[in-house]
Amino acid sequence: MLFMSVFTYEPDKRDAVIRKRMEIGLDAPGVKVLGQWSYLGLGRVFTLTDTADPVAVYKMMAPYGNLGKFEIFPLLETTQVMQFIAAK
Repeated sequence: MLFMSVFTYEPDKRDAVIRKRMEIGLDAPGVKVLGQWSYLGLGRVFTLTDTADPVAVYKMMAPYGNLGKFEIFPLLETTQVMQFIAAK
C-alpha cells in the first residue's frame, strides 16, 4: 500500500534535520521509498512509500519526531476509489 508522509519542521531545526537525514538515510526495513520531495519554501518534506506494514513507515519517520511533526496518510489510486464507490 502507498503512504505519503509529510514532515514539517521549524526553520531553526533545518541543520539538525539535514544532519539526521545524512546520518540515517532513507533505508527502512520493509519499506520501499518511491520518492522524496522538499518544499522550496523550506520546512516541509514529502516522502512517498510502498509497504504492507504501516508500522514500518512510522518507524522510518520516528527518528525525526524530536525535530518536527510528521503525518502519515494512506493512499489509494483514484481509480480504485471510484470502483469502490461505483460498486455500492
